[in-house]
Amino acid sequence: MENNADIHLSLPEHVLVDLDRLAQQRGVRRAHLLREVIAEYLTRMETERIEQEMKEYAEVLAPHSGEFVRETEAHTVQRLLEETEW
Repeated sequence: MENNADIHLSLPEHVLVDLDRLAQQRGVRRAHLLREVIAEYLTRMETERIEQEMKEYAEVLAPHSGEFVRETEAHTVQRLLEETEW
């Protein structure tokens, strides 16, 4: 079971009104909705971080991509020659 911690924060009145309206529409308590929203935001931020790391990694490898394609094509041709019955 997870340990929970209490936090206290101040929100602008219009945000609180919108939050309460959405919680009521969804049939959940305000705290439940806030937990969902925060968890979703953290997941999205982690996804964006990973995507950025992948993009940066791909950019580092890009100058070597032609070499990779040539090696892959050569390996494929060699494999086809070896596996094909003549």
